[in-house]
Amino acid sequence: MKSRYGLTLTELMVVVLVVSILAGVSLPIMQQRLDEAKWAEGKTIMGTIARALRAHIAEKGSAFSRVPTLAELGFWQGELDGTFFKGSESGVGNFSWVINSNDPVDFLITATAPEGVGSPSLLTLDQTGTYRQGSVNQAGKPVKENPGNETESDGGGASTYQPTKEVAEPSISPFGTRSGGSAQTYYDPNSLGLTGGATSGTNLK
Repeated sequence: MKSRYGLTLTELMVVVLVVSILAGVSLPIMQQRLDEAKWAEGKTIMGTIARALRAHIAEKGSAFSRVPTLAELGFWQGELDGTFFKGSESGVGNFSWVINSNDPVDFLITATAPEGVGSPSLLTLDQTGTYRQGSVNQAGKPVKENPGNETESDGGGASTYQPTKEVAEPSISPFGTRSGGSAQTYYDPNSLGLTGGATSGTNLK
């Protein structure tokens, strides 16, 4: 006579509990990896824009356009579009950019996460190749999301993101002039569809 063995109700509940715990731990990690993969496309496009801005500044010198069009940067409509991120004129798609100075070279590129792409909700890239993560609150002010360190590159060499420290540097006004301040701040009136010289990127703290 063959013996039969089955799971008791307690054993079955333990199995269900373990599976639920594993799923709860693994799903956020999987989502984070998916977001990182999608943001890799956005960073690639930001690096392409950064190289185009440098070329524009080198060609135009002091006659540079503060917010150059796609045509001025050598792109045609749709050339900066990816699978997840859409690149159009500055402030129209997921990207905006502004040139603050040609000597020294000073510009900022801002990317906002499209629908379906998670944290961070905002990423900036400056002329040094430094990426900074953040988000925008209802007042249009950037807020820090990730205080950790990371090394990134825009294609022109590696750079390191460090937690922001308060520095006694002049800031750049919405009109391109420098004024005293406790931290360096960049303004882009076209950024994120905001008006009135909204901040598109800042040394987050």
